[in-house]
This record gives sequence, structure tokens and C-alpha cells, in this order.
Amino acid sequence: MINFESGATGTHNMIAGAARPLRRIEIVGTKGEIYGEFENNEIHVAKINPEPGKAYDEEVIDLSAFVEGGGHGGGDLGLAEDFVNYVQGEEPSISCTSIFDSVAGHKTVFLADMSRENSSAAMKY
Repeated sequence: MINFESGATGTHNMIAGAARPLRRIEIVGTKGEIYGEFENNEIHVAKINPEPGKAYDEEVIDLSAFVEGGGHGGGDLGLAEDFVNYVQGEEPSISCTSIFDSVAGHKTVFLADMSRENSSAAMKY
């Protein structure tokens, strides 16, 4: 669990040994949510609808056209392509992060795991 300066809270859950292996993302906000199971190649955008008799409006975005195959829903291929582009001096995609952002992300997950193992309420870095 991460508390951001803006007041937002983020959580990351990783569970091994589940009956059905899948990768799921869920982002819940004040106006709705975004969720998807990447094995289905879909993202759902659900927005709260305040009209009487309606709870929400939902749009389903098909990601099949963006997935060329390969590991992690085509993400591994994208990482390899970014690396080749970078080495050739070309502009990397928006998915390419700086080494500082990558280290910070890995450190955050590492510290969260340390906190879990040590039963600490919170750890700061």
C-alpha cells in the first residue's frame, strides 16, 4: 500500500498459487473505475451515471489489435523494441522509463515486501 502526496492510496497485490493464472488491473476513482484482465485483451471503463435508474455507463476497449503475441500480452516484445530503438538513438515509446523511475518503482515494491515480512505498519524511504 502506498500513500501519495496527493492523498491518493495505491495498492499492489501479487498472489501466487491461484487456481486461474491472470493479470488484472483495477483503478478506482471518484468518477468511476478502469479494470481489465489482460488475458482477455480488454479494458473496461465504467463511469458513474447519476441519472435516475442508472448506476454506471461502461465502455469496453478491445486491445487485441495492440497485442502482437509474446510474453506479458505483447509487452515483452515492446520492451525489446524499446531497447533496440534506444541503442539506435531513436525515440523510445512512452512505456520506456528513466533509470531513476525504474529504480524507485523496484525499491517501492522491495520495501513493501520487507514491510510484509517484518509485519511493520509502515516503512519510509
